[in-house]
Amino acid sequence: MKLEAYYENRRKEFSDKASHLKQQIFYNSLIRVAIFVIGVCSIYYFHTSGSIVLISFILSAAIFLFFVKRQVDLKKEYAHHQALQEINEKELHCLKFQFKSFDSGEDLKVSEHPYCLDIDVFGKGSIFQYINRTVLPPARRKLGAHLLANSIEDVDARQNIVKQLSVENDWCQQFLAEAKSIKSEVTEEGILDWLQHYSYISTGIFQFLPFILSGISILSFIAFIIGVIPEGVLMILLLIGLFFSSLKLKEINKTAAKMASAHDMLEQYSKLVYRIENKTFHCDIPFDQSGVSPKIKRFSSLLNSLNQRNNIMISIFANGFFLRDIWLCSKIDKWVKNNKNEVSVWFQTLHDYDRYISLGIFAFNHAQQTSYPLIAEEKGIMAAALGHPLLPEQQRVSNDFTILKNQFFVITGANMAGKSTFLRTVGLSIVLANSGLPICATSFRYKPIKLISSMRTSDSLSENESYFFSELKRLQYIVKEIKQDEYFIILDEILKGTNSKDKAEGSEKFLTKLSKTKSTGIIATHDLSLCKVADTIDSVENKYFDAEIKDDELFFDYTLKEGVCKNMNASFLMRKMGIVDN
Repeated sequence: MKLEAYYENRRKEFSDKASHLKQQIFYNSLIRVAIFVIGVCSIYYFHTSGSIVLISFILSAAIFLFFVKRQVDLKKEYAHHQALQEINEKELHCLKFQFKSFDSGEDLKVSEHPYCLDIDVFGKGSIFQYINRTVLPPARRKLGAHLLANSIEDVDARQNIVKQLSVENDWCQQFLAEAKSIKSEVTEEGILDWLQHYSYISTGIFQFLPFILSGISILSFIAFIIGVIPEGVLMILLLIGLFFSSLKLKEINKTAAKMASAHDMLEQYSKLVYRIENKTFHCDIPFDQSGVSPKIKRFSSLLNSLNQRNNIMISIFANGFFLRDIWLCSKIDKWVKNNKNEVSVWFQTLHDYDRYISLGIFAFNHAQQTSYPLIAEEKGIMAAALGHPLLPEQQRVSNDFTILKNQFFVITGANMAGKSTFLRTVGLSIVLANSGLPICATSFRYKPIKLISSMRTSDSLSENESYFFSELKRLQYIVKEIKQDEYFIILDEILKGTNSKDKAEGSEKFLTKLSKTKSTGIIATHDLSLCKVADTIDSVENKYFDAEIKDDELFFDYTLKEGVCKNMNASFLMRKMGIVDN
């Protein structure tokens, strides 16, 4: 089945289910109203019979509460299916490359970075915008950091995780839909900070007092029922309980206010963890122990119970006779003591799954057009039919590309012939390969290598820097970095900010210097004099992209060729556009 049909079928399936659930919600509301009216009428009709009134009230209330709970469950299920419908609609848009309205990750850009600003990692039409499916805010930041990591360690482990998630598309979508339902005023950072600075409430005698008073209260109720003690004793007991509750009231109020809306988020997190615990993944991001989801759910329930304390019956009678709030806080104290140091690990694990789900969905969507990189012992890159992943298949022109250890290619070509696109294709392929993702190529074999580039240097008004000085600083940064490690270097038209003679001499000297390092790379230029370096240095080779004029029209084949470009098109285009005379 084609991907478009697959996602369209899923979109329709979840849309139909959501519509059906919407009807059920409507009918359930009508039933609740009917039960309420029937209950009121029955109480009015049988008001002369106390026992029948009591039975009618209890029965009506029980049925009414059942349908109230069912309404809540139906709304949650409806929201879940709506989220799944939206997820599949988004995938349909992405398959058509209609993704530029999605989160661009513009705020995740890093200026002082080996390649961030050069190869469309973030911004409109970027790889982040195309890949990102994260829901949890920290996972979004983690995905950005993942693409910027420039790490060559454990590439095969990252590949393994992506491969496993790429064949679990339904599971991935269910996880994302569950995560989309999380709406809370409390953040993860707020919860972690609260846990680390938590003040224990049930200390000293208050650890045992709820059990002692509860036991006395139960015995007193029994004694009152059989007529052993008067009701005044119960009133005294109530006042004693309220007195002890008041001693901890300020601390309890502070705890309740701090975590008032956290229980909803934690309840949803427990569901996300449950999905992970009940799915077998052979990778490096499992939960360290089973049973995490019940722990989180238990904590959510305790916080939710504490939030119910505004009910007057609970505030007065449950606290007066049983010290309910103090008892609940003792449970919260115990939970915090046993688990507070693990919570950040649980959150981090959820972020990791959310991050890798984006990568898994990317791999699933491109399974027919990509291949996973093979890790080689020998250094270099050997790619067959290498293309740019952000170009639609019908517009993409792929090239075979092989570059060995410490080689440098000087790439020349006419304007718009495809030099810069090819440079970004190679750079982006290295980033994706190091990230564990499949590459837009029929085969891609390489030894993992870090990437560094200079393609989009700009002047800086804020720092009073000229364009040329910004270029020099970037090249200085590259020289410093390649002294410390091996890199694949990508340069696009360096030293643009100076005159032709100075540029030619400087570029030649810089390329000669690079050829003596342990690095490998490609340099695109319009300066044909730079191609002469290949005559004196064996590790430098010339490649080019051509342009032809056919029937007074400019034609590009975007195919990488051996040698030096001879056909330039600036004069032709200026004449064609009427900028200059024939």
